[in-house]
Amino acid sequence: MPVAEERADYTGSESAIELKAVTSLERGTVFEIRPPMIPPGSVPVFDDREAHAIVGYRHEHVGGLFTFYDLEGHVVGLGEKGLEPPLVDPLDLIVLVGGLVRGLARGTVRATGTRMAAAAGTRLTVRAVAAGAVTAMRLVMRKLVSVRSLRFTAATAKRMATRGRHVPLHVLHLAIKYGKREADPKKIKGLFQYGVPMFRNGQRYTLKVVVRESDWTIVHFHYQ
Repeated sequence: MPVAEERADYTGSESAIELKAVTSLERGTVFEIRPPMIPPGSVPVFDDREAHAIVGYRHEHVGGLFTFYDLEGHVVGLGEKGLEPPLVDPLDLIVLVGGLVRGLARGTVRATGTRMAAAAGTRLTVRAVAAGAVTAMRLVMRKLVSVRSLRFTAATAKRMATRGRHVPLHVLHLAIKYGKREADPKKIKGLFQYGVPMFRNGQRYTLKVVVRESDWTIVHFHYQ
């Protein structure tokens, strides 16, 4: 569980630094900020091979047609039931059990793929998605984890390296892209706070990120 919010001790004049490495400290933890243009009922696509994170969504239409979206809400592929690799084999589903991501063994699930995919906490893996769509999803993910577009202070870099406080870099990008922009709570000139709903292992939180927009430095972030 995330720790309680620490005192937001920043002045806005802290030096900006770049992260030396950006790796998830909690491989079994799934973070999600859903782009507002993703249709309701869409199923997250979890990349269990490369990014180890949600990289896109699959939306099913009436008649068995599917639309695939990347994390920026762009359509990256279309599909039709019966024309893609098994839709959906139980091995292509993961379920959050006790905060861990676990695969479902073949034969343990009798519900249809669509019904299972709609279950709370269930996500499709990339094995259930057309290869072209997966490639496009991963390209956007790689862009979102670029360390050159966001900078940190010594305090926020330390938080990024601390289990229980770490938030994946692409999630911070999404918070700034889709979050509600407001004045800094401490009223410091040049700083703005972005707030957005975020899910961690299926549980809803509010993520808040305070940014110095002159050089896109994150001076504070927390979720609760």
